[in-house]
Amino acid sequence: MKNLAKKEINDGRLLTETQFVQKLRDIGDERYHDNCRFHHLLHSGKLNKGQVQAWAINRYYYQINISIKDSALMSRIQDPSLRRIWIKRILDHDGRKGDEGGIERWYKLTDGLNLERDYVKSTEGVLPATKFAVDAYVSFVKEKSLLEGVTSSLTELFAPKIHKERIVGMLENYDFINDITMAYFKKRVDQATDDADFVLDYAIKNAKTREEQESVCDALKFKTDVLWVMQDALYHSYIKPKFPKHVKFRHNKARDEWVILAPERLVKLDDIAVEILQLVDGKITVGEISSELSNKFNAPKEVIMKDVINMLQELSDKGFIEENG
Repeated sequence: MKNLAKKEINDGRLLTETQFVQKLRDIGDERYHDNCRFHHLLHSGKLNKGQVQAWAINRYYYQINISIKDSALMSRIQDPSLRRIWIKRILDHDGRKGDEGGIERWYKLTDGLNLERDYVKSTEGVLPATKFAVDAYVSFVKEKSLLEGVTSSLTELFAPKIHKERIVGMLENYDFINDITMAYFKKRVDQATDDADFVLDYAIKNAKTREEQESVCDALKFKTDVLWVMQDALYHSYIKPKFPKHVKFRHNKARDEWVILAPERLVKLDDIAVEILQLVDGKITVGEISSELSNKFNAPKEVIMKDVINMLQELSDKGFIEENG
């Protein structure tokens, strides 16, 4: 068996441990949701309280399904030693004697955001896209191989970094956030590190062929897609871009062109930018802008949405657009 593994490495099929781990980390660098626009706005204090509430409510749906996902996975585990390790994840979220658990700590966040607990528990405020993504994750763990189910949680490799950024950024930038509301993330920094170390070791030991290694990579990609969809749904549904008071969007009749005017700055716009910015009024969301343009030009919404997000992000970074409407 060892000789076969060496042969596959030499033939370029089986990745070495170093190559395999690096490939997993590269996936995180490229696809983890800390790259999402909504997260940048959240951590930098650019959101209003209502938008932070929307994030907390939608993320709650993910939180309450973590134990459901892990319970489904445990029902397929035949190795008692692995079950003993994996049940810790359920207890971390559901609680145990002397530890209230992650879900209860999440309620401290929603309580601190002045959200009625009954409303949070009802999940009535959860976006359809969030439910679709989270439910798809639970189904993935139920239906795929045990190796894929376990290693889909490899996103925890990248979680401590985003938790630390979130704690610092939100405490610094929002007067309605404090140490109590951030309790969930403070606890998860160490928990996620321990969980990630175990799953990475599991992946290395149990992905014994190149095909299995690729299935682990695909499971990680799928999980990053789940997390990304949740953030995109929030951005599309709750961000209502508008022009700051010092910025004007004007049509220059003499030259028959649209421009952005700001103190000591002038930006000429192409036709695509004009179509997008004509809909920017602080009243409609990014998703609604994308839908309207998709209908107008009979183009796929996902293509239009990508152009809208890229342009708004570029203008926002330059101070020409505000995204906290």
